[in-house]
Amino acid sequence: MQEGCRGRFTSCLRMTLETGWERLPAERLRTQDAAGRVAYRDIAAGHDFPPYNRSAVDGYAIRTHGRGTSGSEELEVGLSLSAAQVHQVVSAECIEVSTGTPLPEGFDLVVKKEDATLSGRKVLPGRHMPWENVAVRGEDLRAGTVIVRAGEVLRPESIGALLSCGVREVEAFSRIRVGVVSTGDELLEGLIENSTQPEIVSFFSSRFTEVEAIGPVRDRPSEIYEAVLGSVERNNITVVTGGSSVGEHDHSRVSVSSMGEEVFSGIGLKPGRTLSLYRVKGRPVFVISGLPGAAIVSLRPFVAFLLQALMKSKPRVLHVDRLAGLQIGPDEAWAVPLDLAWSGQGIAMMPMHNRGTHRLSLVSRAMWTLYVDGSCSDAFLMEAGGIDRTIV
Repeated sequence: MQEGCRGRFTSCLRMTLETGWERLPAERLRTQDAAGRVAYRDIAAGHDFPPYNRSAVDGYAIRTHGRGTSGSEELEVGLSLSAAQVHQVVSAECIEVSTGTPLPEGFDLVVKKEDATLSGRKVLPGRHMPWENVAVRGEDLRAGTVIVRAGEVLRPESIGALLSCGVREVEAFSRIRVGVVSTGDELLEGLIENSTQPEIVSFFSSRFTEVEAIGPVRDRPSEIYEAVLGSVERNNITVVTGGSSVGEHDHSRVSVSSMGEEVFSGIGLKPGRTLSLYRVKGRPVFVISGLPGAAIVSLRPFVAFLLQALMKSKPRVLHVDRLAGLQIGPDEAWAVPLDLAWSGQGIAMMPMHNRGTHRLSLVSRAMWTLYVDGSCSDAFLMEAGGIDRTIV
Protein backbone atom coordinates (compact mmCIF):
# COMPACT_ATOMS: atom_id res chain seq x y z
CA MET A 1 0.00 0.00 0.00
CA GLN A 2 1.33 3.40 -0.94
CA GLU A 3 1.68 5.80 1.97
CA GLY A 4 0.11 8.56 -0.10
CA CYS A 5 -3.09 6.62 -0.75
CA ARG A 6 -5.96 8.01 1.29
CA GLY A 7 -8.94 6.47 -0.52
CA ARG A 8 -11.63 4.57 1.38
CA PHE A 9 -10.57 1.18 -0.01
CA THR A 10 -6.88 1.55 0.87
CA SER A 11 -7.71 2.98 4.29
CA CYS A 12 -9.87 -0.06 5.05
CA LEU A 13 -7.06 -2.41 4.02
CA ARG A 14 -4.73 -0.53 6.34
CA MET A 15 -7.22 -0.79 9.21
CA THR A 16 -7.53 -4.55 8.62
CA LEU A 17 -3.78 -4.88 9.01
CA GLU A 18 -3.38 -2.57 12.00
CA THR A 19 -6.30 -3.69 14.20
CA GLY A 20 -5.20 -5.71 17.24
CA TRP A 21 -6.48 -9.22 16.51
CA GLU A 22 -6.16 -12.31 18.67
CA ARG A 23 -2.94 -14.06 17.58
CA LEU A 24 -2.92 -17.65 16.39
CA PRO A 25 -0.98 -20.28 18.38
CA ALA A 26 1.74 -22.55 16.99
CA GLU A 27 2.07 -26.32 16.82
CA ARG A 28 4.93 -28.68 16.02
CA LEU A 29 4.62 -30.93 12.99
CA ARG A 30 6.71 -33.52 11.23
CA THR A 31 8.24 -31.71 8.30
CA GLN A 32 6.87 -34.28 5.87
CA ASP A 33 3.33 -33.49 7.10
CA ALA A 34 3.68 -29.69 6.95
CA ALA A 35 3.07 -28.97 3.25
CA GLY A 36 0.54 -26.19 2.83
CA ARG A 37 0.88 -24.95 6.41
CA VAL A 38 2.26 -21.52 7.36
CA ALA A 39 5.61 -21.23 9.15
CA TYR A 40 5.36 -19.79 12.68
CA ARG A 41 8.99 -18.65 12.76
CA ASP A 42 11.99 -18.68 10.40
CA ILE A 43 13.13 -22.23 9.63
CA ALA A 44 16.84 -22.70 8.94
CA ALA A 45 18.97 -25.53 7.54
CA GLY A 46 20.12 -27.95 10.23
CA HIS A 47 23.30 -28.87 8.39
CA ASP A 48 25.15 -28.14 5.16
CA PHE A 49 23.76 -29.30 1.84
CA PRO A 50 25.33 -31.19 0.25
CA PRO A 51 26.48 -32.61 3.61
CA TYR A 52 29.77 -33.74 2.00
CA ASN A 53 31.67 -33.32 -1.25
CA ARG A 54 29.98 -35.49 -3.85
CA SER A 55 30.09 -36.30 -7.53
CA ALA A 56 27.84 -34.28 -9.81
CA VAL A 57 28.11 -36.81 -12.66
CA ASP A 58 28.75 -40.45 -13.48
CA GLY A 59 32.48 -40.82 -14.09
CA TYR A 60 35.89 -41.15 -12.47
CA ALA A 61 36.93 -39.38 -9.28
CA ILE A 62 40.62 -38.52 -9.06
CA ARG A 63 42.88 -37.38 -6.24
CA THR A 64 44.90 -34.64 -7.98
CA HIS A 65 46.24 -32.81 -4.88
CA GLY A 66 45.00 -29.53 -6.36
CA ARG A 67 46.90 -29.91 -9.63
CA GLY A 68 44.24 -31.29 -11.97
CA THR A 69 45.16 -33.73 -14.74
CA SER A 70 47.68 -33.22 -17.54
CA GLY A 71 45.83 -35.22 -20.16
CA SER A 72 48.64 -37.69 -20.93
CA GLU A 73 48.77 -39.82 -17.78
CA GLU A 74 46.79 -43.08 -17.51
CA LEU A 75 45.37 -43.95 -14.08
CA GLU A 76 44.44 -47.28 -12.54
CA VAL A 77 40.77 -47.45 -11.54
CA GLY A 78 40.88 -48.76 -7.98
CA LEU A 79 37.24 -49.56 -7.16
CA SER A 80 33.66 -48.47 -7.81
CA LEU A 81 31.60 -46.57 -5.22
CA SER A 82 27.84 -45.93 -5.18
CA ALA A 83 25.86 -43.06 -3.70
CA ALA A 84 25.07 -45.20 -0.66
CA GLN A 85 28.70 -45.55 0.39
CA VAL A 86 29.58 -42.66 2.71
CA HIS A 87 32.89 -41.87 4.46
CA GLN A 88 34.88 -44.55 2.67
CA VAL A 89 38.64 -44.66 3.24
CA VAL A 90 40.29 -45.18 -0.15
CA SER A 91 43.99 -45.50 -0.94
CA ALA A 92 43.59 -45.51 -4.74
CA GLU A 93 44.17 -42.34 -6.75
CA CYS A 94 41.25 -42.98 -9.12
CA ILE A 95 37.83 -44.58 -8.50
CA GLU A 96 34.62 -45.03 -10.46
CA VAL A 97 31.63 -43.06 -9.10
CA SER A 98 28.00 -42.38 -9.93
CA THR A 99 26.05 -39.16 -9.59
CA GLY A 100 25.67 -38.28 -5.91
CA THR A 101 28.48 -40.52 -4.65
CA PRO A 102 30.22 -39.06 -1.57
CA LEU A 103 33.86 -38.42 -2.45
CA PRO A 104 36.46 -39.88 -0.10
CA GLU A 105 38.97 -37.54 1.53
CA GLY A 106 41.37 -35.91 -0.94
CA PHE A 107 39.41 -36.52 -4.16
CA ASP A 108 39.05 -33.14 -5.88
CA LEU A 109 38.07 -33.90 -9.48
CA VAL A 110 35.44 -35.96 -11.29
CA VAL A 111 35.80 -36.62 -15.02
CA LYS A 112 32.66 -37.51 -16.93
CA LYS A 113 32.65 -41.00 -18.39
CA GLU A 114 32.10 -39.62 -21.87
CA ASP A 115 35.17 -37.37 -21.50
CA ALA A 116 37.51 -40.23 -20.53
CA THR A 117 38.96 -43.21 -22.40
CA LEU A 118 38.79 -46.54 -20.58
CA SER A 119 41.05 -49.45 -21.47
CA GLY A 120 40.63 -52.45 -19.19
CA ARG A 121 41.06 -51.06 -15.65
CA LYS A 122 43.01 -48.02 -16.80
CA VAL A 123 41.52 -44.68 -17.74
CA LEU A 124 42.95 -41.74 -19.69
CA PRO A 125 41.04 -38.80 -18.17
CA GLY A 126 42.22 -35.99 -20.45
CA ARG A 127 43.13 -32.48 -19.28
CA HIS A 128 40.99 -31.08 -16.44
CA MET A 129 41.14 -28.55 -13.62
CA PRO A 130 40.57 -29.36 -9.94
CA TRP A 131 36.98 -29.38 -8.63
CA GLU A 132 35.33 -29.95 -11.98
CA ASN A 133 32.04 -31.86 -11.54
CA VAL A 134 32.35 -31.80 -7.76
CA ALA A 135 29.42 -30.59 -5.66
CA VAL A 136 31.23 -29.10 -2.66
CA ARG A 137 29.85 -29.48 0.85
CA GLY A 138 27.51 -26.60 1.66
CA GLU A 139 27.68 -25.01 -1.79
CA ASP A 140 23.87 -25.08 -2.03
CA LEU A 141 22.81 -24.40 1.57
CA ARG A 142 24.90 -23.71 4.65
CA ALA A 143 23.80 -24.75 8.14
CA GLY A 144 21.79 -21.87 9.61
CA THR A 145 20.61 -20.51 6.24
CA VAL A 146 16.92 -19.57 6.45
CA ILE A 147 14.96 -21.74 4.02
CA VAL A 148 11.40 -20.71 4.95
CA ARG A 149 10.58 -17.37 6.59
CA ALA A 150 7.90 -16.83 9.20
CA GLY A 151 4.52 -16.33 7.53
CA GLU A 152 5.42 -18.20 4.33
CA VAL A 153 3.52 -21.22 3.11
CA LEU A 154 5.52 -24.45 3.32
CA ARG A 155 5.52 -25.64 -0.30
CA PRO A 156 6.54 -29.13 -1.48
CA GLU A 157 9.87 -27.65 -2.59
CA SER A 158 10.38 -26.27 0.93
CA ILE A 159 9.70 -29.70 2.44
CA GLY A 160 12.33 -31.28 0.22
CA ALA A 161 14.94 -28.65 1.10
CA LEU A 162 14.26 -28.82 4.84
CA LEU A 163 14.46 -32.60 5.02
CA SER A 164 17.65 -32.56 2.93
CA CYS A 165 19.17 -30.25 5.54
CA GLY A 166 18.18 -32.40 8.52
CA VAL A 167 15.06 -30.48 9.65
CA ARG A 168 12.61 -33.18 10.70
CA GLU A 169 10.17 -31.01 12.67
CA VAL A 170 8.85 -27.49 12.13
CA GLU A 171 6.66 -24.99 13.96
CA ALA A 172 3.60 -23.89 12.01
CA PHE A 173 0.60 -21.77 12.85
CA SER A 174 -2.37 -23.80 14.02
CA ARG A 175 -5.03 -24.21 11.38
CA ILE A 176 -7.30 -21.18 11.06
CA ARG A 177 -10.88 -22.06 11.87
CA VAL A 178 -13.36 -20.18 9.66
CA GLY A 179 -17.12 -19.99 10.06
CA VAL A 180 -19.24 -18.92 7.07
CA VAL A 181 -22.73 -17.86 8.15
CA SER A 182 -25.31 -17.68 5.36
CA THR A 183 -28.38 -15.48 5.90
CA GLY A 184 -31.60 -14.86 3.99
CA ASP A 185 -35.26 -15.95 4.05
CA GLU A 186 -35.10 -16.32 0.28
CA LEU A 187 -32.50 -19.09 0.67
CA LEU A 188 -34.59 -21.06 3.18
CA GLU A 189 -37.67 -20.75 1.00
CA GLY A 190 -35.78 -21.92 -2.08
CA LEU A 191 -36.44 -18.74 -4.05
CA ILE A 192 -32.75 -18.46 -5.02
CA GLU A 193 -29.83 -20.88 -4.90
CA ASN A 194 -27.48 -20.62 -1.91
CA SER A 195 -24.41 -20.12 -4.11
CA THR A 196 -22.43 -17.52 -2.13
CA GLN A 197 -21.82 -19.62 0.99
CA PRO A 198 -20.35 -22.60 -0.94
CA GLU A 199 -18.25 -20.15 -2.95
CA ILE A 200 -16.77 -18.60 0.21
CA VAL A 201 -16.33 -22.00 1.87
CA SER A 202 -14.41 -23.13 -1.22
CA PHE A 203 -12.30 -19.97 -1.13
CA PHE A 204 -11.24 -20.61 2.47
CA SER A 205 -10.60 -24.34 2.03
CA SER A 206 -6.87 -25.11 2.24
CA ARG A 207 -4.24 -27.09 4.12
CA PHE A 208 -4.01 -24.36 6.78
CA THR A 209 -7.73 -23.81 7.40
CA GLU A 210 -10.77 -25.66 8.76
CA VAL A 211 -14.08 -24.29 7.46
CA GLU A 212 -17.56 -24.57 8.96
CA ALA A 213 -20.72 -23.78 6.96
CA ILE A 214 -23.47 -22.35 9.19
CA GLY A 215 -27.08 -21.79 8.15
CA PRO A 216 -28.84 -20.49 6.15
CA VAL A 217 -30.22 -18.35 8.96
CA ARG A 218 -33.46 -16.39 8.70
CA ASP A 219 -33.41 -12.61 8.39
CA ARG A 220 -34.14 -12.19 12.08
CA PRO A 221 -31.70 -10.11 14.17
CA SER A 222 -31.87 -12.55 17.09
CA GLU A 223 -31.17 -15.60 14.90
CA ILE A 224 -28.30 -13.87 13.12
CA TYR A 225 -26.90 -12.76 16.49
CA GLU A 226 -26.95 -16.31 17.90
CA ALA A 227 -25.42 -17.84 14.76
CA VAL A 228 -22.60 -15.29 14.60
CA LEU A 229 -21.88 -15.48 18.33
CA GLY A 230 -21.61 -19.27 18.14
CA SER A 231 -19.24 -18.98 15.18
CA VAL A 232 -17.04 -16.41 16.95
CA GLU A 233 -16.71 -18.69 19.96
CA ARG A 234 -15.65 -21.66 17.77
CA ASN A 235 -13.73 -19.99 14.96
CA ASN A 236 -10.84 -17.57 14.41
CA ILE A 237 -12.58 -15.80 11.50
CA THR A 238 -16.29 -15.44 10.78
CA VAL A 239 -17.82 -14.35 7.47
CA VAL A 240 -21.51 -13.45 7.22
CA THR A 241 -23.01 -13.51 3.73
CA GLY A 242 -26.05 -11.39 2.92
CA GLY A 243 -27.75 -8.52 4.72
CA SER A 244 -24.68 -6.30 4.33
CA SER A 245 -26.52 -3.21 3.08
CA VAL A 246 -28.79 -0.81 4.98
CA GLY A 247 -32.21 -1.82 3.64
CA GLU A 248 -35.24 -2.64 5.75
CA HIS A 249 -34.54 -6.38 5.60
CA ASP A 250 -30.73 -6.18 5.87
CA HIS A 251 -30.07 -7.20 9.48
CA SER A 252 -26.58 -8.71 9.40
CA ARG A 253 -24.63 -5.48 9.78
CA VAL A 254 -26.81 -4.21 12.64
CA SER A 255 -26.73 -7.57 14.45
CA VAL A 256 -22.96 -7.89 14.29
CA SER A 257 -22.30 -4.25 15.19
CA SER A 258 -24.18 -4.80 18.46
CA MET A 259 -21.74 -7.57 19.40
CA GLY A 260 -18.44 -5.71 19.24
CA GLU A 261 -16.32 -2.96 17.76
CA GLU A 262 -16.74 -1.68 14.20
CA VAL A 263 -13.44 -1.56 12.32
CA PHE A 264 -15.04 -0.12 9.19
CA SER A 265 -18.40 -0.18 7.46
CA GLY A 266 -18.30 -0.06 3.66
CA ILE A 267 -15.14 -0.05 1.56
CA GLY A 268 -16.01 2.08 -1.47
CA LEU A 269 -15.13 -0.73 -3.90
CA LYS A 270 -17.13 -1.63 -6.97
CA PRO A 271 -18.32 -4.34 -6.69
CA GLY A 272 -18.73 -5.22 -3.02
CA ARG A 273 -18.79 -1.72 -1.52
CA THR A 274 -20.96 -2.86 1.43
CA LEU A 275 -18.28 -5.15 2.94
CA SER A 276 -17.81 -4.38 6.64
CA LEU A 277 -15.44 -5.64 9.33
CA TYR A 278 -16.02 -5.93 13.07
CA ARG A 279 -13.92 -7.04 16.03
CA VAL A 280 -15.89 -9.38 18.28
CA LYS A 281 -14.10 -10.88 21.30
CA GLY A 282 -10.80 -10.04 19.61
CA ARG A 283 -11.73 -11.94 16.45
CA PRO A 284 -12.61 -10.61 12.97
CA VAL A 285 -16.14 -10.83 11.61
CA PHE A 286 -16.75 -9.85 7.98
CA VAL A 287 -20.21 -8.98 6.68
CA ILE A 288 -20.24 -9.27 2.89
CA SER A 289 -22.61 -9.14 -0.05
CA GLY A 290 -24.89 -12.08 -0.73
CA LEU A 291 -24.09 -11.81 -4.45
CA PRO A 292 -21.39 -14.38 -5.30
CA GLY A 293 -19.43 -12.21 -7.74
CA ALA A 294 -19.25 -9.19 -5.46
CA ALA A 295 -18.65 -11.36 -2.39
CA ILE A 296 -15.45 -13.08 -3.44
CA VAL A 297 -13.95 -10.15 -5.38
CA SER A 298 -14.33 -7.77 -2.44
CA LEU A 299 -13.33 -10.26 0.28
CA ARG A 300 -10.09 -11.57 -1.29
CA PRO A 301 -7.75 -8.57 -0.62
CA PHE A 302 -9.05 -8.10 2.92
CA VAL A 303 -8.38 -11.73 3.78
CA ALA A 304 -4.83 -11.36 2.45
CA PHE A 305 -4.13 -8.39 4.71
CA LEU A 306 -5.89 -10.03 7.67
CA LEU A 307 -3.62 -13.06 7.32
CA GLN A 308 -0.63 -10.72 7.44
CA ALA A 309 -1.89 -9.49 10.81
CA LEU A 310 -2.69 -12.99 12.13
CA MET A 311 0.28 -14.96 10.76
CA LYS A 312 2.92 -12.45 9.62
CA SER A 313 2.31 -13.62 6.05
CA LYS A 314 2.95 -11.44 3.02
CA PRO A 315 -0.04 -10.59 0.79
CA ARG A 316 0.41 -12.03 -2.67
CA VAL A 317 -0.13 -8.85 -4.65
CA LEU A 318 1.61 -7.49 -7.72
CA HIS A 319 1.88 -3.71 -7.90
CA VAL A 320 1.44 -2.34 -11.42
CA ASP A 321 0.78 0.93 -13.20
CA ARG A 322 -2.85 1.85 -13.51
CA LEU A 323 -4.44 0.87 -16.82
CA ALA A 324 -4.54 3.70 -19.32
CA GLY A 325 -8.03 4.94 -19.97
CA LEU A 326 -9.44 4.22 -16.51
CA GLN A 327 -11.25 7.37 -15.47
CA ILE A 328 -11.76 7.00 -11.73
CA GLY A 329 -12.38 9.62 -9.08
CA PRO A 330 -10.15 9.99 -5.99
CA ASP A 331 -12.91 8.63 -3.74
CA GLU A 332 -13.67 5.59 -5.90
CA ALA A 333 -12.16 2.12 -6.10
CA TRP A 334 -12.75 -0.59 -8.69
CA ALA A 335 -12.08 -4.28 -9.01
CA VAL A 336 -11.47 -4.97 -12.71
CA PRO A 337 -11.48 -8.61 -13.92
CA LEU A 338 -8.54 -9.45 -16.20
CA ASP A 339 -7.70 -12.26 -18.58
CA LEU A 340 -4.51 -13.22 -20.41
CA ALA A 341 -4.26 -12.45 -24.11
CA TRP A 342 -1.54 -12.54 -26.77
CA SER A 343 -0.26 -9.21 -28.03
CA GLY A 344 2.53 -8.18 -30.38
CA GLN A 345 4.94 -8.10 -27.42
CA GLY A 346 3.87 -11.45 -25.93
CA ILE A 347 1.34 -12.26 -23.22
CA ALA A 348 -0.64 -9.29 -21.90
CA MET A 349 -3.31 -8.87 -19.24
CA MET A 350 -6.46 -7.51 -20.79
CA PRO A 351 -9.43 -6.02 -18.89
CA MET A 352 -12.60 -8.04 -19.45
CA HIS A 353 -14.63 -4.96 -18.55
CA ASN A 354 -13.64 -1.31 -18.25
CA ARG A 355 -15.27 -0.83 -14.86
CA GLY A 356 -15.61 -2.85 -11.67
CA THR A 357 -18.29 -5.49 -12.08
CA HIS A 358 -19.85 -8.42 -10.28
CA ARG A 359 -21.08 -10.18 -13.42
CA LEU A 360 -20.62 -13.92 -12.90
CA SER A 361 -19.91 -14.39 -16.59
CA LEU A 362 -16.72 -12.34 -16.09
CA VAL A 363 -15.73 -13.13 -12.51
CA SER A 364 -15.94 -16.87 -13.14
CA ARG A 365 -13.48 -16.62 -16.07
CA ALA A 366 -11.10 -13.93 -14.83
CA MET A 367 -7.58 -15.17 -14.02
CA TRP A 368 -6.64 -11.97 -12.16
CA THR A 369 -8.38 -9.00 -10.60
CA LEU A 370 -6.95 -5.49 -10.77
CA TYR A 371 -7.74 -3.42 -7.66
CA VAL A 372 -7.60 0.32 -8.34
CA ASP A 373 -7.94 3.01 -5.67
CA GLY A 374 -8.58 6.41 -7.26
CA SER A 375 -6.30 8.12 -4.71
CA CYS A 376 -3.26 6.01 -5.72
CA SER A 377 -0.87 6.35 -8.64
CA ASP A 378 -0.58 2.56 -8.98
CA ALA A 379 -2.84 -0.49 -8.55
CA PHE A 380 -2.36 -4.08 -7.51
CA LEU A 381 -3.19 -7.45 -9.00
CA MET A 382 -4.45 -10.55 -7.21
CA GLU A 383 -4.70 -14.01 -8.73
CA ALA A 384 -7.99 -15.91 -8.83
CA GLY A 385 -8.27 -18.99 -6.64
CA GLY A 386 -8.48 -19.92 -2.99
CA ILE A 387 -7.00 -18.49 0.19
CA ASP A 388 -3.66 -20.17 -0.45
CA ARG A 389 -3.26 -17.93 -3.52
CA THR A 390 -3.59 -14.75 -1.43
CA ILE A 391 -0.28 -15.07 0.45
CA VAL A 392 3.31 -15.84 -0.51
